[in-house]
Amino acid sequence: MNQIGTVVRLDGPLAIVESCRQNACEECREGSCETGSAFFLRALNNVGAKPGAQVEVRLSSGRMLGSVLLVFWLPLILGGLGYLAGEAIGERLFGAANAWLAAASALTGVAVAIVFIILAERRAAASGRGCEVVRIIDPAPSLPIRSSSIASGRPGSSDS
Repeated sequence: MNQIGTVVRLDGPLAIVESCRQNACEECREGSCETGSAFFLRALNNVGAKPGAQVEVRLSSGRMLGSVLLVFWLPLILGGLGYLAGEAIGERLFGAANAWLAAASALTGVAVAIVFIILAERRAAASGRGCEVVRIIDPAPSLPIRSSSIASGRPGSSDS
């Protein structure tokens, strides 16, 4: 999947790219995202994009599939295992299944899954793994040169 966005800043070999969700609006292609659905990507910057450049970023399908499996299935599996564990513990402690203990164990399993997801996504985002800037669509605008700087030969001087 490819996204179009604007390089906000550089962080070593990574470019921090601001993008909009593709289905949110078509204004994203013009470099503005006024719908509030902007998000940031950390992508490997092998093409040398500079801050302000509009770029195309490729998100690997493997990372997308892994994220989907992680976000949807892990809480379900750990919640179910927590419920079964809570039921088994309730039977051993109280002689019968305890619904409150099973529910609390299920919620604990979901909470553990959420913490794991947050940590895994932060680690993946910090490394830029699975994201790469593939091309520069519009290079960063160059800094304007003031005519007074050219006349005097010194930056920032003025002819007053």
